[in-house]
Amino acid sequence: MKYSWRKVLFICVFLSLFILLVILNRAVEKEIEEDPLPVALTADKVSTLSKEFDKKDKGEDGLIKTEAEVIRRSRVERGSDYIENIFYRGDQEIARQKVYGNGKMEQTGEIPNGKVKFYDEYGGSSGEEFYLDGRKSGTAKSYHANGQLESVSTYLNDKLQTLKEYYSNGTLIFEVDYRDARLGMENEKEVGIGKLYYSDGTLKYEWHFTNSGLAYRKSYNSDESLRAEYYYDRYGKLIKKDDVTR
Repeated sequence: MKYSWRKVLFICVFLSLFILLVILNRAVEKEIEEDPLPVALTADKVSTLSKEFDKKDKGEDGLIKTEAEVIRRSRVERGSDYIENIFYRGDQEIARQKVYGNGKMEQTGEIPNGKVKFYDEYGGSSGEEFYLDGRKSGTAKSYHANGQLESVSTYLNDKLQTLKEYYSNGTLIFEVDYRDARLGMENEKEVGIGKLYYSDGTLKYEWHFTNSGLAYRKSYNSDESLRAEYYYDRYGKLIKKDDVTR
């Protein structure tokens, strides 16, 4: 049986294509075996991955690792007109402040959000305060060297809102509320509502300069009797003065 040259050529081309397809198919199968498609995460797989992440966040004792606490140390340089606050995370300094007597403040570095413990090297007190966006906010507490509560204060964006101070025996010395303080007064320290006490807790002196109600200052004797009282108009001008004879 004789084949024409055209048939022979066709058979050769067909065989060549068939062999090429077989080779390509084997190559694709091998690549799939070496790099399989990802499988869906099952509950067991998720649990396994969670345990692996937990291991990264825990120490050898199994407790979750946390960043070192932030500590502020305050000091006063002799002859200077400012208080210097230095913030540390562990042994590393992260921020520094200079707070001047006129309220001006200079700062370098960044104070993280959250609780900051502090130690006042000048006054010997310690305590804790909170920061938000680099500003003191929330409740702050300080303690005397004997551990007794020294003060409780609240802040909003670095501005003092309320303050209570105590003697080392726990008796209240002083309290003030600036939240509705009348601004523009000649004596800016005695604005808002403030009270000062004798060492036995008896009221000694008080003032009331807010945006509502009477504006006055009153002082008292140790037996709680009124000693003197002064009343002011809305601009802080004295309009009445009474000195009570003891």
